[in-house]
Amino acid sequence: MAIAKVILNGETLMDVTSDTVEADKLLSGETATKNDGTKVTGAYAVKLQSKSVTPTESEQVVTASNGGTSISFSKSGAPTRIGTSNTGYYVEEIDTSWLDEEKTYHVSGTVSYHSYSSGTTSTCTVDSDYIYGGTFSLKNKVDVHFELISTGLKITVPIGNNQGDRNISISGELTFVDISSAYDGLKQVTVAAIPSAYLIPSGTYSISSNGTYDIGAYQSVSVSVEGSGDESYKILDRTISQYSNSTISIIGPYAFASCDQLSYISIPNAVIISDFAFVGTSLKNTVNLGNATTLGKHAFEYLTMSSINASKVTSVGAYCFNTCSRLASVRMPDVEFIGEYAFARCSSLGKITGTAYYLEYNKLKNIGSNAFTSCTALKYIECSALETIGMSAFAYDYIEKLSASKLTTVDAYAFAGVYKLSIINAPRLTSLGTGALTSTGISIASFPYLTYAGGFAFRSCSSLQTVNLPMLSIIASSMFYNCYNLSVASFNNVSEIHADAFSNCSRLLSLYLLGSSVVSFHGTAFRNTPISTNTSYTDGVYGSIYVPASLYEEYLSSWGGYSSRIVSV
Repeated sequence: MAIAKVILNGETLMDVTSDTVEADKLLSGETATKNDGTKVTGAYAVKLQSKSVTPTESEQVVTASNGGTSISFSKSGAPTRIGTSNTGYYVEEIDTSWLDEEKTYHVSGTVSYHSYSSGTTSTCTVDSDYIYGGTFSLKNKVDVHFELISTGLKITVPIGNNQGDRNISISGELTFVDISSAYDGLKQVTVAAIPSAYLIPSGTYSISSNGTYDIGAYQSVSVSVEGSGDESYKILDRTISQYSNSTISIIGPYAFASCDQLSYISIPNAVIISDFAFVGTSLKNTVNLGNATTLGKHAFEYLTMSSINASKVTSVGAYCFNTCSRLASVRMPDVEFIGEYAFARCSSLGKITGTAYYLEYNKLKNIGSNAFTSCTALKYIECSALETIGMSAFAYDYIEKLSASKLTTVDAYAFAGVYKLSIINAPRLTSLGTGALTSTGISIASFPYLTYAGGFAFRSCSSLQTVNLPMLSIIASSMFYNCYNLSVASFNNVSEIHADAFSNCSRLLSLYLLGSSVVSFHGTAFRNTPISTNTSYTDGVYGSIYVPASLYEEYLSSWGGYSSRIVSV
């Protein structure tokens, strides 16, 4: 029995006899009795407060594509050999009139590579950025290189010494997408939910929700996507000349792309500056990046500012400052990684963090391929934490001295053509790529822990006089080719000497092979040297090969015609 009224000692404690209830006040599905005795059924539906959840970083996607240009190629047989090297090339004649030397392209595709000598076929991929005059490689076969030339596509491949080892088959399709101008001639844009802290591009076409949209002939897009809570994406006016925001923490991809009047920014609390964020702007003078720790790919490419102050940056993305020809000074004391082409063609860059003409970092560990190529104002590299220098990173610069006490790896052609480089202090160096120091100015090559050096590693080092590589296991093809001042070379662990290793070393008088077993050698290893039995010297001075006394007789037997050059030690 329900109690509607309670009275105690003449005082009314509860009285609901006059209360009533209406359907819209009663929870849906419940029933009650009004004070007049009639029944009522609830019609009130609970309304829960809704709140959007900010997606994780992996869900942050805004991409655009302008279709690109696709090219196909198929070559087989023996490629054209490059000199006496173990490298050859094909040229696939194609139309390259679409190629703009001022633009950057992203190259993607699949390539089939077959070597007849090994009988193996590899399916390889290409996923790389490309600018005219550069090269790109297969991701899983980095010794195959591509470049566009006036007559077509040049394909460089490794080949063997014998004619039968040179037959190769390579075919595939590559797509080049112009990524220099973010929204020039776009055909499609894909949008997925990302935090509202992002700035996004604006233009002439509006997108109101997530998804993929065909934007036809529109040259640019405006995106409006719900963020967390009630916030929406901020739509950026591309006619602005200045931008200040002390709260924003992320500058999104293409955020200010093509804001060609933007000359000043103040973003002291932006931690992440994403890919292409400021490409196409007019930033000038000094750019302060406050608390930024990460700079994305192409973020400041082709701009005209004179200096960068980024005291907390730890990572610089590929092509970030590519061809910033007026950039003279960069302060990044905490940087640990510099991506490929990050400062390429910054021809005025002469002060990085420290003293003028110095690349001076105490925390930098990795320098990507071509990162400082054509930075002709740099003279000295002093990086105490540096471990890896990528392919062609300083190629054809004017570097005079390298000091890197923890450096272990220098990739192919990293210092190729750096003829002023005369001093290298890298006591922990273990690996030198193909052509890594070719045509440099070093006079002594002494690396106690070097175990690997690729072909041409020291080729045409005309000042090189002394070599001491106690841990090196193989002297690769043409490694010291044309080092015509080399007079003494010492090796404690070598097992093989390949073709033309010392060719044209016309002053090589002393070669020490002090390992525990007899070294095998190629017939052309000593061509045009005082050691060669086919070279006549009018002054009667010939070179000597010094070997352990315990192996003397074996060397006399194994090296045949060189017996007159063998000396026991």
